[in-house]
Amino acid sequence: TATQPLMRGFGAGLNRRFIRIAGNEQKITSLLFQQQLILTVYGVIRLYTDLVALTEDEKVKQETVTLAEKLLTDVKAQVEEGTLAQVEMTRANAQVFSTRQDLINARGLREEQEAIFKNVITRRGNEDAEIANARIIPTDTLTIPATDDVRPMQDLTAEALAHRPDLGQARLQIDNSRIGLEGARNLTKPQLDLVGIMQNSGLAGQANTFNTYGSPALTGGYGSALDQILARNYPTYGVGVQMTLPIHNRIAEADLARDEIQVRQAEIRLRQLQNQARLEDRKSTRLNSSHLGIS
Repeated sequence: TATQPLMRGFGAGLNRRFIRIAGNEQKITSLLFQQQLILTVYGVIRLYTDLVALTEDEKVKQETVTLAEKLLTDVKAQVEEGTLAQVEMTRANAQVFSTRQDLINARGLREEQEAIFKNVITRRGNEDAEIANARIIPTDTLTIPATDDVRPMQDLTAEALAHRPDLGQARLQIDNSRIGLEGARNLTKPQLDLVGIMQNSGLAGQANTFNTYGSPALTGGYGSALDQILARNYPTYGVGVQMTLPIHNRIAEADLARDEIQVRQAEIRLRQLQNQARLEDRKSTRLNSSHLGIS
């Protein structure tokens, strides 16, 4: 018996929809890993950059303390010589204490950022005594390039819309929703099937002596019946159309309405992510322009 659906369940693409959805889910998993990797690398780079900035700030504060102490020494010498008033000594001394406090604050911020950075790049973090006591000395310095390649806003936006992992995930989610919608819409159709039947029969056994119409074909046993089946002595063929028309398939209609809403939600989600990407590109371009003094 062979059955070929003509309306509900018709088409190879429809019957392979779950395989297609599974393939898209695998791609979504890869894009999710890529997005997580980007966020992790970006987070580490940002923490390191902050550590470099705080280290540079501590060096500046240390130099300020050194200059303030030298100024105090010079003022003290001039006060002793009588070329400066005693109040200048008090002012210079207050400046020394102020710069030392700034240095202590800068060192505390640097040590806090260093602890955060070590906790991110190591497995056990500050739980390990050797890691907690280790110092991270940045080898880079903060430098502002003299010139920067400011790309056109349209190119940045097009590149973001084409390569961002979150947008790729949103597009695949829309594809999955549409595949599900296709299946739900097909289930609302009437069931019309083309049915083909091919059957072989065999008949054997002891002949009835009381039956004057007995056939020699009835003689024999299981072997004779199998021979008749394999030789196709008594074939039966049939072709027909079978149709099932439900009066009102509320379950299929409800599934169709749900999948239509899911498709619209996925499309709205993609638009939101695209708008967010455009805003982030504009913000990044504006920040770069302000750093370069471009108006």
